[in-house]
Amino acid sequence: MKQLSIICILLFHLTIFGQDNTLSQQEKTDGWQLLFDGKSFNNWQVDKWNPKGFSVIDGSIKCNGKRSMLYYNGPKKEFTDFHFVADVMTKERANSGIFFHTKYQDKGWPIGHEAQVNCSQGDPVKTGSIYVVKKYLQKAHKDGEWFRYEIIVKGKTVTTKVNGKTLVTYKETNSKGRRKLSSGTFGLQAHDKGSTVFYKNIKVNTSSNNQASAAPTRAQLVASRKGRWYEKMDFGPALAMTVGIDSETVLKGLSVRLGASETHTMIYDTEMMSFNGAKSGFVKIHGTAWNGSHGGFPTSLGLDIKSSLGPGWAQKGSFDDPRKVKYGPLPKEWVKYKGHYRSGNKVVLRYTVGQTEVLEMPVYEEHAGVNAYSRVINIDSVGKAMTMMVLKSAKSAQILGENGPQKDITVGISGQGLKLRRTSNGSIVADIAAGQKIHGKIIMAVKGDLAKAIGNWPSPEDISSLTKGGSIQWPGTFKVKGVISKSKGPYTTEEIPLPAKNPWGSNIRFSGFDFFADGKRAAICTWNGDVWIVSGIDKDLQNLTWKRYAAGLFETLGLKIVDDVIYVTCKDQIARLHDINKDGEADYYECFNNDIMITDNFHEFTFDLQTDSQGNFYFAKAAPVRQGGRGFGTTHAHHVIVFKVSKDGLKSEVHGSGLRAPGGMGVGPNGEVTTGENEGSFVPACKINWVTKGSFSGVIHTGNGRTMKQGYSKPLCWLPMNVDNSGGSQIWVKSEAWGPFNGDLLHLSYGRSTVYKVMKEDVDGTVQGGVFALPIKLTSSAMRARFNPVDKQLYVSGFKGWQTNAAKASSLQRIRFNGAKVNTPLSMRATKKGIYISFTEKLDKELAEDPGSYSIKWWKYLWTPMYGSGHFSVSNVDEVAEANAMKKESKKYRKEDKVPVKSVTLQADGKTVFIEIPGIRPVMQMEISLDLETVDGDEIITKIYNTIHKLAD
Repeated sequence: MKQLSIICILLFHLTIFGQDNTLSQQEKTDGWQLLFDGKSFNNWQVDKWNPKGFSVIDGSIKCNGKRSMLYYNGPKKEFTDFHFVADVMTKERANSGIFFHTKYQDKGWPIGHEAQVNCSQGDPVKTGSIYVVKKYLQKAHKDGEWFRYEIIVKGKTVTTKVNGKTLVTYKETNSKGRRKLSSGTFGLQAHDKGSTVFYKNIKVNTSSNNQASAAPTRAQLVASRKGRWYEKMDFGPALAMTVGIDSETVLKGLSVRLGASETHTMIYDTEMMSFNGAKSGFVKIHGTAWNGSHGGFPTSLGLDIKSSLGPGWAQKGSFDDPRKVKYGPLPKEWVKYKGHYRSGNKVVLRYTVGQTEVLEMPVYEEHAGVNAYSRVINIDSVGKAMTMMVLKSAKSAQILGENGPQKDITVGISGQGLKLRRTSNGSIVADIAAGQKIHGKIIMAVKGDLAKAIGNWPSPEDISSLTKGGSIQWPGTFKVKGVISKSKGPYTTEEIPLPAKNPWGSNIRFSGFDFFADGKRAAICTWNGDVWIVSGIDKDLQNLTWKRYAAGLFETLGLKIVDDVIYVTCKDQIARLHDINKDGEADYYECFNNDIMITDNFHEFTFDLQTDSQGNFYFAKAAPVRQGGRGFGTTHAHHVIVFKVSKDGLKSEVHGSGLRAPGGMGVGPNGEVTTGENEGSFVPACKINWVTKGSFSGVIHTGNGRTMKQGYSKPLCWLPMNVDNSGGSQIWVKSEAWGPFNGDLLHLSYGRSTVYKVMKEDVDGTVQGGVFALPIKLTSSAMRARFNPVDKQLYVSGFKGWQTNAAKASSLQRIRFNGAKVNTPLSMRATKKGIYISFTEKLDKELAEDPGSYSIKWWKYLWTPMYGSGHFSVSNVDEVAEANAMKKESKKYRKEDKVPVKSVTLQADGKTVFIEIPGIRPVMQMEISLDLETVDGDEIITKIYNTIHKLAD
C-alpha cells in the first residue's frame, strides 16, 4: 500500500490523459458497462434549464455555463450498488458534480447524492466530497489535468477515489430529504457561468463484487508487482527480447502480456512469424540490460503451451526452414514481419505471407469454465491458399473432436475460414482456402471442456479497428526546469533533468537521441527499450516537459529522426514509430528493417543510428564475446560490422567489418563513416575507426573468415586506455555558433566521460590524426551527441551500463558556447621533418619556441588474438616480449620511447608551431604534452594523442 501511495503522489504531478471510450474484453468479462460512447448523447438526456450547457468535444462531454443537468437515460438506468469510474478534467474556477441515485427532472435541484467536482472554485468543498454529508477540503488534483474519479456504493457506504487514492468514506445511518442512498441513475451537473469541466471514459460495474477495479492503469500494475525494478517496470503490453523456451531460443521474440491485468503471456518469433509458447504470468527477465549479468537472457518457465521453433506458415506446402545459416528472418517472399499495433492493453501483429497481409491478435480468454489462449486472425483477402502452423510437435494437444484419450490442450475454431488438421509428423495446422475474407479465432484451451463451451464462444472481433490508434497507456507529462550553469569557460554545461521518478518504473538510461525539425523537441531512447519526448527546449530551459512515447523495444541504443518520424535501432530491427491518432504516444511499432542477424549472446549490442546525405541508415554491431570479454561465442557474417540500410528500408548490406565493441559511430557530410572502439581480442587499444565500404578493422572470427595474413584497415588514430577505455559516437560540427571547430570531427568517450576534438589529416588518401580533450565537464558518460538545428549548440547524452567513470546514472546536457576564447590546439600535420600544430589563438613566441614546452613520446601496440596490448618500444624493439605477446596477454608491459624535440618555430600566422623531430617515423601512438600561453597570457596545457600512418613531404 505504501508503494501504491507513492505512485498516486507521483500521479498528482502528471498531466493525466484518459483512456478512449471503449471497454477491453477483460472489462466486459468483469461486468463493466460503458455509459458514454465518446461521440454522441445516445442514452443521455439534458434537462430544460440550460440545454446548451452540454456538448461532445473530442470524445468528451463538455459541461459549460450556468446550472443544468445531463442524466444517463439508457436501457438500464437503475443502479443500487455500483462502482462508477470517469476521467475528469476541470478548468480554472470550475464547479460541477456527479450525481448518483438520482432521476431525470425537467428542472429543479436533483435528488440523490452529489460527488463534488471542484479544484479552484471558491467553494471550500472540493473534489472527493459527498456534498453536504461528507466534506473533503483539500485539492485532490490540478486544473487542466485529467484525473480518474471513482465512486463506489455498497449498501449504505459510499467511497470516493481520485487517481486510486481514497478521499472519503461515508456511511449513511439516518438519511432524510433529497439526499439519500436508494437507487437511480447518474447525472452530470453544469453549475456556474464560466465553469468548464470535461468527462469521458464513463463506465459502471454492478456485479456482485462491485469493489473490483476497472482496468488498472499501468501505474497501478507497477505498484502491484513484486520483485526487482526490472520485474516491476511497465513497458506496455509487449516486450521485444530474446526468450528461452525450454531447450530452444526465440532470438527475436515478442512477449505479449494478455488481459487487463496482464496475467498471462503469449510469445511470438518475429523472424519466423510463428507462435511458440504461452504461460501464466510473464517470462523471467534476465540479462545485461536488466540485472547486469554477463550471459543469459529472459526465459519462459512453466509453459502452459509449447510449440517448437520453425516457420509459422508453409511455403508451397512445406514448413522446412530454408535458411542455410539459421539466423535472420525468413525470405521476404515467404513471410515478413511488418510490426505491431498497440491499442490499450491489446497487441495486433501485422505481417505478410507471400503477398497476403495478415493481422493477428493474441488473447487469453475465460469462458464457460474454459481457460484458453487464442489467436485472432484477420485477412481481408486470401490470395493463394495458405497453411498456418498452430502447434508444432503437438503431442500434448488434440483437435476438438479428434479421437483418442483426453490431452492437456484442446484446439478449436471460432469464426469462419479456418480448418484444423493434424500433419503426418503430429503438428496441428490450419488450412485457409483462397478467395476468402477471414475473421477467425484459433482457441487453445488448457482447462475445461471446450466441446461444451464452443457453441457460444465469443466471436472473433474485427481487429482491424485496433490499427487506427490506441488509447493512452502512460498518461501524464513531467515538467522540469533546466539547470543553467554560470561557468565562465568557453563551454558551459547545462543540464536537462530526467523523468527518473516515474510511475511506470522506467529505468532512465539514455542511449540515443535526436531533434525534431523545430529544435524545441527531442526524442530520446533508453537502454531498456523506452522512447521519451522532451519539449520546451529553448535558451532558458525553464519550461521543459517530458512525455513517454513508446516502450517495450529491444535494447534501443540508437535513435534518428527523419522527416519528424522517429527511428530507433533495436537489437532485432530498426523500428519506425507512428503516433497514428496524434495523442503523444506511438500506436504502431513498424518494423522498418529486420535483416540483421543476431544470436543470444549478451554482448551483441547494436549501437547508434546515423544517416548519410542520401538518407541511408547506418548502425554498428558488436562482437558476441564470451563472459569476461575474451574470445567469441558463435559468430556469423553480421557480427562486428557497420550495417547499411537503404532509405526505404528494403535493402541492406555490410558496409564495413572487423569491429569488436563499437559503442557509437558517426556519418559525415560527405558520407564519411567512423566508429568508436573498445580494446579486446584483436583490438590492441581503443581507437577511432575510419570505415569505408568493404574495409576490415581487424577483429577476426569464424563468421568473417579473415586471417591475420590479410591485415586490417588502419584506424584514424589509436587511443590509450587512460584516454578512452570505451568509445562512444562521433559527430561532425556543423555550427559556426559553437566556437572555432565548424566542419571538424568530435569523438565521445563513454568510458572517460569526455568530448575530444579530432585533428584529422589526409596524406595522399591515407586518413590519420589525433585527439585532445575539450574543456567540457560532463555529469555522466559521453555516449551520443547531436547539434540542435535551431540553437546550433551541442547536446550530449550518456548513461552508466558498463565500464565508465560517469558520476550519474544518466544525463542529457547542453554544451553551450558562450563566446569566450577557446584556447586549444586546432589541427596538426605530420611531415618527414616534424609536426605542424595550429592553435585557435596566437601564441606567446618565447614559450612557443622553447623545446622545453613540449614533451613527446611514442610506442606501438601489437595486433594479436589476445585481449588488448601493452606499450612496446618503436626505437628499441624487444623481440622476446613481442613474441610472448602473441601467446599471452601483455597489457601490463610498458616500454615507451621518449622523443627528442630539436627545435620549434612559430610560423608567420602566430598560431602555428613547427616541431622539428629527428628520426620521425610512422607510429601507432604518439603523445605530445604542451605547456604554452597565448599572447594574452592564457594557458594552453593539454595532451595530444595521435597516430602517424604516413608522413607528408
